[in-house]
Amino acid sequence: MNFRTTNVKKVLEALSDDVSVNIFEIIQKYTKNTNDLKQGLHLTYKQAYSRVQKLIDAGLVKRNGSYYYMTSFGRVISQACSRISRGIECLPQLKAVDALSDGELSGEKYAELIDRLVEDIDLKKVLSNYDKKF
Repeated sequence: MNFRTTNVKKVLEALSDDVSVNIFEIIQKYTKNTNDLKQGLHLTYKQAYSRVQKLIDAGLVKRNGSYYYMTSFGRVISQACSRISRGIECLPQLKAVDALSDGELSGEKYAELIDRLVEDIDLKKVLSNYDKKF
């Protein structure tokens, strides 16, 4: 495995369960210590600590004294998670785009289809910048 693959794997593993995602989101919004996290999420100290440690190892969170806060990389990943969530919310529309774009659509027709079916502006940009090759 190369460096990039290893780091992607660490990030995905650090965010691979609901509790870890909740911790990540809480730290994003508020600077918290382990006691606050364990009490707020009804975790043992060990459960909270081990999950936070994975976030630290992945470079998403940093510790300053007894408090945790987001790193710059963590903020980037948080934005990517938001985009994934919006993609999931729009999954029916995205499947409709795939079903209706049969590879014969011109770039203009494809852009029109995206514009009509997908409401999220960020996702429209992603789809319109994608060089579709069927």
